[in-house]
Amino acid sequence: NDSGLPFPPDQIQFLRPSSYLIGVDIGSATLKVVGLRMAPKVSIHFYSIIELGQGHNDSYIVDAIQKTLNENKVTAKDAVLTFTDDSTVIRRLELPHVASDEIIDALKWQVKDMVHFDIEKGAIDFELLGEIQREDGAKFMQIIFTVLQKESLEKKIQILKAAGLNVVSVSMPPIGLASIIKI
Repeated sequence: NDSGLPFPPDQIQFLRPSSYLIGVDIGSATLKVVGLRMAPKVSIHFYSIIELGQGHNDSYIVDAIQKTLNENKVTAKDAVLTFTDDSTVIRRLELPHVASDEIIDALKWQVKDMVHFDIEKGAIDFELLGEIQREDGAKFMQIIFTVLQKESLEKKIQILKAAGLNVVSVSMPPIGLASIIKI
């Protein structure tokens, strides 16, 4: 697993079948929690926005998640974490065409000067937007990518685990938007 994520990258995009999912977005000022019924069709069970205020700590967030789930009588445990923070770098770029198993290494080399931390301590995700061929015949891949500190991601995953949730997917909003753009 070269992506640096605590699980294989192919698990980011595809959720295992579940009848109910909990979406959690831990921001710097707000915590957003949504309950989604997945069957027979996707519907929102509840949506909650909690102001975090100054000086909040991890246990405050854990308690807020648990309280929200209890108030809404949620017993499901599968959760999707939406992730962004100050360490997150999101860019669109063109890379010379490389084999699919070489994209992560090519991105690491290309973005190492764009981040303020050791790229080897980062987690990278990307979405291939398309391929282009220039007039000279050179092929390039158009990619939107995000890179962030693994430590920061792992901290948020631990918060969800402490709240009793099982993180089945991590979504970075621009990567999700890239999927929509391709449609």
